[in-house]
Amino acid sequence: MKILSLDSSSRYISAALAVDGVVRGEFNVSYDRSASEKLALMAKEILDIFGLKVDEIDAFAVSKGPGSFTGLRIAAAMIKAFSFKDNKPIYTVSSLKAMSYRYKGLKYIVPAIDARRDRAFAALYSYENDFELVNEERIYTLDELISIVNGLRGTIIMPGDFYGKYKEKFGDNVISGLYRENEPIAKEVLDYVIDHMDEMKAEDRYGAIPIYMKSSQAEEDKK
Repeated sequence: MKILSLDSSSRYISAALAVDGVVRGEFNVSYDRSASEKLALMAKEILDIFGLKVDEIDAFAVSKGPGSFTGLRIAAAMIKAFSFKDNKPIYTVSSLKAMSYRYKGLKYIVPAIDARRDRAFAALYSYENDFELVNEERIYTLDELISIVNGLRGTIIMPGDFYGKYKEKFGDNVISGLYRENEPIAKEVLDYVIDHMDEMKAEDRYGAIPIYMKSSQAEEDKK
C-alpha cells in the first residue's frame, strides 16, 4: 500500500511517502508566500524519486490542524485534488497529536503552537504505557498551560513554537523538542496513520475538513 502525506500547518511544508507500512522518503522545507507551489513541487519530486504517479497512490494523509489558517487549507486542498479522480481515502491527523506521537515512551508531552496574544493551540498527551490524550486539544492561555505543567512531575516535552517564546515562564523540567521536532510535519502524520489505520475512519474529499480553532488572521485583527 502506498500512502502520500502532506503538511503545511506551520512555517514548514513537508511531504512523506510510505510503501507497505514503511516511510521511504520525506522532504521538509521552510516556506514563504509561495507555499502552494512549493508543496506541489515537493509532492511531485518525492513521487518522481520512486517512479510513481499520483494515480498509483492508494491513500492520502494530511494534518487537519490546528495551525496556520492559510497553511491548513493549502495541504487539504491539494490532498483533496489528488484523491478526486478515484475517490481515494484520506486519513487526517491533528497537528498536536502528530507532534506528540514522535515522543514514544515519554510520560508527558504538551504540544503547543503559538496562537498569538499569549495563547496556544495545545493539549496534554501521555505516552508512558499507551498513547493517551489527557487534556483536550483546544486554545489555552499561557496561565492555563503554566498551571497544567506545574501540576506534573518529571520531565515534560513541549514541542511547538510556543515554548521558545515563553521559555522563562516554565520550570526547568520543561524542555523543547529540537530543530524540526518543534513543528508538525508530514512524516509524523504518516507514522500515526501507519500504526492506527485499522482503527481510523478514512474520509473522502468532502469530509477532510481542517480544524481551525480560531478565525483567520484578518478576522483576528478586526477584534
